[in-house]
Amino acid sequence: PHPPVCLRVPQRRLPEADMRIPLAILVLAGVAEDGFFAVDAACLPEAVPVESRMNLTMGGLSLPVGIWQGCWDSAAVLSQMFKIVLEEVVGYNAVFSGSGCASIESIYALAGCRNPTAGTLAEKDCGQTWSESHVMLENWASGGAAIKEFQRLYPQLFPSLNGDVGYSGIEGLYAKQSSLDNAANAEALQLQYYKSYDAVKGANARLYFDKVTDITIDPLDFKLCNDTTSNFANDRFAQDFLTASGDAGGVNTAVDGTKSIKCHHADVFYLSPACRADVTTCIPVLTGSYGYQLDSFMQKAVAFNMPLAIGVLEDLTTVEQYARTYNVLFYWFEPDPTFVNDNMVQLFFPPENSKEWDAGIRTGDQPLLTLGRWAHKDLLKSASSVSLLLSKTKVSQADMNFILKTLVDNKAAVTAGTEDMGFDSIYNLSCTWLNDNRDAWKPWIDDITSCFEGSGLVDADGNYVSDRSNAIQCQTCPAGTSSAEYIDTQGRTFICQDCQPGTRQPQTGQSKCLPCERGQFSRTSRSLQCTLCPRGKYQSAGGQSECSACPAPMTSTRTASISVSECLCPAGWYKPCKSPKDGSLRQDCRCQPTIYEPRAASSGGNSSEVMACYECSAVGVDCQEGSDELYYPCSESDPALSAQGNFPKPLKGYYSRYSRPIDLYVCQHEYSCPGGAIQACAAGKGGMVCGKCNADHWMDTAGICRPCTDGDKSLLVYPGIPIMLIPFLIVLLHSYWQNDVEKWGDLGNSLISAAYVGLVGVQNMGTAMFIFSSMPQLMRDAVGWTYFAWQLPESINVPCSYPNDYKTGFMLKLSLPFAVMGIAFCTWCLAYPSRFKLNGDVVMGMYGGGYRFCFIGIVAQCFSLLQVYKHPNGSSSMRTASFVTTRSQEWSDIFPIAGMAILINCCFALALFHFILGIAPYHFRKLSFRRRWKFLLIHTRPSVHWWIITEMWKGVYLALASVIFAYPSSQLMMLTFGTIVYLSGCFALMPW
Repeated sequence: PHPPVCLRVPQRRLPEADMRIPLAILVLAGVAEDGFFAVDAACLPEAVPVESRMNLTMGGLSLPVGIWQGCWDSAAVLSQMFKIVLEEVVGYNAVFSGSGCASIESIYALAGCRNPTAGTLAEKDCGQTWSESHVMLENWASGGAAIKEFQRLYPQLFPSLNGDVGYSGIEGLYAKQSSLDNAANAEALQLQYYKSYDAVKGANARLYFDKVTDITIDPLDFKLCNDTTSNFANDRFAQDFLTASGDAGGVNTAVDGTKSIKCHHADVFYLSPACRADVTTCIPVLTGSYGYQLDSFMQKAVAFNMPLAIGVLEDLTTVEQYARTYNVLFYWFEPDPTFVNDNMVQLFFPPENSKEWDAGIRTGDQPLLTLGRWAHKDLLKSASSVSLLLSKTKVSQADMNFILKTLVDNKAAVTAGTEDMGFDSIYNLSCTWLNDNRDAWKPWIDDITSCFEGSGLVDADGNYVSDRSNAIQCQTCPAGTSSAEYIDTQGRTFICQDCQPGTRQPQTGQSKCLPCERGQFSRTSRSLQCTLCPRGKYQSAGGQSECSACPAPMTSTRTASISVSECLCPAGWYKPCKSPKDGSLRQDCRCQPTIYEPRAASSGGNSSEVMACYECSAVGVDCQEGSDELYYPCSESDPALSAQGNFPKPLKGYYSRYSRPIDLYVCQHEYSCPGGAIQACAAGKGGMVCGKCNADHWMDTAGICRPCTDGDKSLLVYPGIPIMLIPFLIVLLHSYWQNDVEKWGDLGNSLISAAYVGLVGVQNMGTAMFIFSSMPQLMRDAVGWTYFAWQLPESINVPCSYPNDYKTGFMLKLSLPFAVMGIAFCTWCLAYPSRFKLNGDVVMGMYGGGYRFCFIGIVAQCFSLLQVYKHPNGSSSMRTASFVTTRSQEWSDIFPIAGMAILINCCFALALFHFILGIAPYHFRKLSFRRRWKFLLIHTRPSVHWWIITEMWKGVYLALASVIFAYPSSQLMMLTFGTIVYLSGCFALMPW
């Protein structure tokens, strides 16, 4: 069955630019329900079946075409005719989506406002991008302030104007034809012309109208001068009137400076200067609502010396009533059926001047108003055939006047009972006119295949076609296509074409496909969106169907890369600054050339010198994704570029320098070097490979820098304690050391010998710790103290008293045996003349015992310059001072000193001890010999008295393990071998 066609009941028409008055229309065809009337039958014989009609798509919704209907008669008729043609010829479903009596309300409705007839703009609830209303015909809005303000606030929602409806809107001052006839017959006075009202020239126009005093002033009908809904009380209106007319007597000025129009009679009528002295000489002029054309009537009265009394009624219905009751001048408009059979005549004034009218000078006729056809801003995209029909819908002024007259005549016929009631309905009137006047509306649809840009030809099945041969109408081009111009013998039209690979179109109704942007691609036709280039690919040009792969082994850190320069080396690789061909620098590399790594191209890299990646093969280098030598900071004060990207960085436990970042050094203690940056050291540490503590700190066996206390830095600790302790020990042990051979085998000596053997073992363990700088924390906690068994000066935090200069400190350590010898000699000399006289041989023997006791430490210190460990870059650092690298200036300066210490402290001492042990069997009988060299003979059996020299050679052997071999595994093997040989001798000879 046919679905009902709905029509909002027409109301009174409200006039002017924003308001139009309706005539009550009795809609007698169909069944009334909630203000709508259903029409079941098709109007045109060729009507498209209901089931074949389509909706438009807007905002993702499928909707019938919404027609916003003006509540006045001419708009109702034109909207109904448009709806019939749209449904039955073009084939779209359509509904009347709403009705309003102010033209500006249709602007709000087409813009998507949910409550277009509400009071304030906020109450209208605007902002959504789709609407249930899509077209409006006969809009009287002429670009007033309210429309301009709305367009400013919502430019993205503002509807589009699609030309005019074919007839114009007319507003002006009207009079009854009978009044004009009486004046013409009585004295040939032509009252349709404004000059006939000039009071100065003695015209008697007032004689043919009722007097103002004859009109019964009903306060419910008239608006008082202070009524804020009237322009009489509007300050801006009064200001503009005073400026345009100069009539100061017609304007009130309040204390605060605001102005209003002065009502001279009964507080409802403004009297013009021509009759202000005598109200009985004024001709009544009536307008309605806020005062339609009030400014024009008042300016004309002043400019042309017309004796007018101008009042404002509540609405135009009241104006009609008073115009029929009294003989007055009144405001009215066309087209409108209200007075179509009443012979009302419009008065003529000087010819229209649009510029003056727009400037507020309104003494001439008002320019004809263009009655517009308005559409939702997206109608062309959503339904181009609807937009095409709207752009061609026109009715002539004569045809519209005829239709309205027919409407009134048939209403009269219905009232008289001589006509069928059904003919009075707007629908039946519109349908009858369409069937009787096909030539008048045929141009609306003759060009139905002349598509707009943004649409294309479709066949009866709704398929898009490439020519007119099977086309029946136009439809909006879908997403993924574009509208292309097509010209044939019938003229210009448009067809929808698929977007080709490399292009996209996400919206409907578009005139062209959009090329994919850089960093994107589309492989297929009819793409709605382009795909981002994946990681490892880029696209530097737009409109492409594929992305280019980064040169192997490069990748990119993000999708949608737009340049090969965004291709970065993957993790484990880095990009060099120096060319593998000639060593030249890349243009963007800023540092000194010596900073960068000179290398030949890697087999895994690309052959291009610009794009080559090199593998991070060096131990200790962390090459994160995108590592590039470009981002190396050139100095400690130049970190800017390093924050922008990755560069080859040292791992934890490794160290690099600004002068050569690619060269890696192993830190002796992993925690000292946190890695991740150049020359990065743990808190409190600094220097090369973070091997030096900051000032006022000392380093423990774990490599942790501890702060020096005030006591550590006191001279009483060092050298105060050694200077005081050594003489004390000499005096204390002097009597014991005088014991001769007969007491060497007593318990005390056995205990001392056992302690000595134990100390040697501890020193061996300390040497192992020295070799292995990295070991489990549990083991370090257990045996870490053994380090001090052969580094006795460190046990009292001597570094806190040392000079910061390493060279000076190193020399002080090497000179300790001579310093102790000097202290012992001074002790002997000072005690010699006293009653505590010391034996020189005993003192010498005690010094020799101390020397033997510390021999392993003395040898280690002498050889420490040669005890090094290797770095990944091929250089080496001292184990006892990792911040000193071999062949550095600091190392070279102390090398001669260390060589001399080896000769004296090691070679000479061993040669001397060999000699003494060799002659011992021959000189042992001498008491002085036994006292002087007791430290070499007391701990061993006489048959193996020479064994002590093996103990000392073992110290040299231990020191040489870390000199001969650079790696801990080799050093451990040498230590293990020497220890096995030593223990085998001990078990075989039982020397102790």
